[in-house]
Amino acid sequence: MDTEAARLFTESHRDHDERWTVHTSDVDVTCFACLMELLEDQDVLLVKKKFVLSELLRFLSYHTEYLLEVVTEDFRVIVHATAILLGEYNLTWFVGIVYFCEYFRGSDVM
Repeated sequence: MDTEAARLFTESHRDHDERWTVHTSDVDVTCFACLMELLEDQDVLLVKKKFVLSELLRFLSYHTEYLLEVVTEDFRVIVHATAILLGEYNLTWFVGIVYFCEYFRGSDVM
């Protein structure tokens, strides 16, 4: 793991479930929970958050199906990640859409 990738782990990484950690390349390992913690942390510099966002995009690009599978296991994770990425204002709208989708998930509509 290179030093840039190592900086993306938080002190609480050891407390995260291993399902949040994925190999994003041959040598890099990324933890979705750590990325969310770094984005949420007000003390992290914007320059570092830009790097964190690019790593998150790489994570999403290569592991979309896996991440969706893991994230949908707990609705609170989706809500919290959305609040971090979109802000509280957009969260209400997003939660409404998710509830709508969940409501129609088993029906013929979706």
